[in-house]
Amino acid sequence: MTTYERAAFKHVARPPSDKVYFNPLDDVGRLVLNHQFMTPQEARVALLDTTVYSIGAFQDWEEITRQAGFPCAAAQSRVLWVAQATERWKVTFEDLVRRKESTWNRAERNACDAIRLLWHSVRIGTDRHRVGTESGWDTFRANYEDILEIVERLVGETGIYHDEISRTLTLDTWVMYPLQTVAWKCRWPHLRRRALDLLLRIPKHEFIFYVPHYHTICSRIIEIEEACLNLSPGTVPSEDQLIPDTARVYDFSVAASPTMTDEHPLYSITFMTLPHGTEGAPVYHTEPLWLPPPPAGASMTPFNLMTRREWSQVGRTNRYAVESLSGVWV
Repeated sequence: MTTYERAAFKHVARPPSDKVYFNPLDDVGRLVLNHQFMTPQEARVALLDTTVYSIGAFQDWEEITRQAGFPCAAAQSRVLWVAQATERWKVTFEDLVRRKESTWNRAERNACDAIRLLWHSVRIGTDRHRVGTESGWDTFRANYEDILEIVERLVGETGIYHDEISRTLTLDTWVMYPLQTVAWKCRWPHLRRRALDLLLRIPKHEFIFYVPHYHTICSRIIEIEEACLNLSPGTVPSEDQLIPDTARVYDFSVAASPTMTDEHPLYSITFMTLPHGTEGAPVYHTEPLWLPPPPAGASMTPFNLMTRREWSQVGRTNRYAVESLSGVWV
């Protein structure tokens, strides 16, 4: 399952054209899920199938719209298929929880938490294209709180990463992705700091990503954004001191220094802000960045996991494209 599960997280790369699903497709290529899930494991596999299916459908959608433009009936049908599949999964999963939760042991409850966390990750992958400004992420506060509560429960369990079931949870649940989203996109100071704390408590490696790198970058983003509040060093903003959109970091990119070594990994990081609004010229600020060296093993230079597709770029949004996503993963 590991290779298949990892395929579900390829938000940043094209999945293989010859996709394999555990659930069947109908005659026109729509994913067909069971009307009932009997176990968390069955729900997890169905969610992974739905995720891979969504990625493939959106690639088809982008190719169709690239050729035909917006609006386009063929493209809309792809979005409708995804909306139907995601809604089917959500309804069937909640039905499973209602029917079975009272009978589950701790491991099964942990598995359910991990599935919800995976669902949040998949939602974020779609929601990033729908949000018009950084402050638009405020509408997801309930999601941020749910993400933090789930991860706190999972990491709070004694031995959570040492038995066989829990190792599976770390393999098929991208914990870092939703946590770095809360640390970066959320404006409430106490929620951001809870996310930073949890980034230090989860396993340091997730696939090709080294989690402490993202903790360092998110910490610096918070410092840059909160500088506009002119607080004394070390002062945590109060809950009503929210960062204005003109001070938010919209994007970042990291480049390796030509003089870096494994022992001294020095990078440069460039932050993009929009102090003149989304229609104004962006401002770029570059500074040196020291990142903790990862242990032996593959690790990528960190990059923006929230990158938008061309049709949803801030200031250049295609409203037909964004509106067509309504009903998907909601």
